[in-house]
Amino acid sequence: MISPDQILATWEQSLPAVSRMVHVNNAIMGMVSVVLLVVVILGFVNTLLMSVFERTKEIGMMMALGITPFQVQLIIVLEGLMIALISSIAAIVFGLMVVFYHKATGFDLSPFVGGNFEANQFSLALVIYPKISIWPFAKVIVFAFVIVFFSVLTPAYRASKLTPLDAIRS
Repeated sequence: MISPDQILATWEQSLPAVSRMVHVNNAIMGMVSVVLLVVVILGFVNTLLMSVFERTKEIGMMMALGITPFQVQLIIVLEGLMIALISSIAAIVFGLMVVFYHKATGFDLSPFVGGNFEANQFSLALVIYPKISIWPFAKVIVFAFVIVFFSVLTPAYRASKLTPLDAIRS
């Protein structure tokens, strides 16, 4: 039975220092994720633009044989989506292997934080065990495909604006 002098509180209210640490960690992870996302997008756009530049003569030849600018765009978009699909499958396989390994053995944080870690008289376990959830994987994959689709539009547009004669001459 709860006495009148007892107070019911959440862990955030009971341990505000730990709560602030969690919020700071989430903010830092968000910033790192945005920077990483920008790097990946720029790398992907660069890869597809270089693919278009290297195949300019081939694209010009296809256009001279009757392929339409829309079909050129479709080829480039499908190429980008296939790269994303293969990359997603490889990432899921590799990610699941790492998660399953650490689910069985744990991930020891002691080399990063020292022998023990306490925050406001709250001791944290230094060996963590991940749990698997499908929704984070699904959200990342869907987000990646959306980003890839919008990233591939610039190279596809550039390829579709080539004229057959100029493309073959280059």
